Amino acid sequence: MIVKMILILLATVMLSGCASIVAGSHREISIRSTPSDAVVSIQERESKQIVHKGQTPLIVPLSTKGGYFKSKQYDVTISKEGYATKTINIDSFLSGWYAGNIILWPVAVIGGLIIDPLTGAMWSLTPKNIDAILETPDQFKDRELREQKETELKKEREKTDTEQPGQGTFTGWGSDKK
Repeated sequence: MIVKMILILLATVMLSGCASIVAGSHREISIRSTPSDAVVSIQERESKQIVHKGQTPLIVPLSTKGGYFKSKQYDVTISKEGYATKTINIDSFLSGWYAGNIILWPVAVIGGLIIDPLTGAMWSLTPKNIDAILETPDQFKDRELREQKETELKKEREKTDTEQPGQGTFTGWGSDKK
């Protein structure tokens, strides 16, 4: 009886992936905006297919499965009349749960090489939370001008720092013989 239970447990671990068990192949992404009630359109980056449309605030489950050992990435467009449209990229990265397959390598071979890569569970998406602040055209222009001025001031400061007089050169110890 105990041997049978151990064999069942061993088969379960071997035939499933750690990431598939713990995380699954969808990740929930929270999208909010200021002002709220902005239109959200989520497009799968490679296929250019719109996978979701809605209004802020919303939470949407997005698939991580792009193919065998391949993830999905998305572009989120947030727009509202009278405001500049914002596009945010959602990128993928290797899930920490996938490391469980490496730790359990002799046992979790099937999960690590077949199950998690096929289901897409080996991937996570980032960012998990999107908080977009939409700007009116005037606010956008003002921010662009401020950033441009800050960049120019920074360059000017760096230029003056490198041209400081009195910055003697060290010639080494004992170089001033009497």
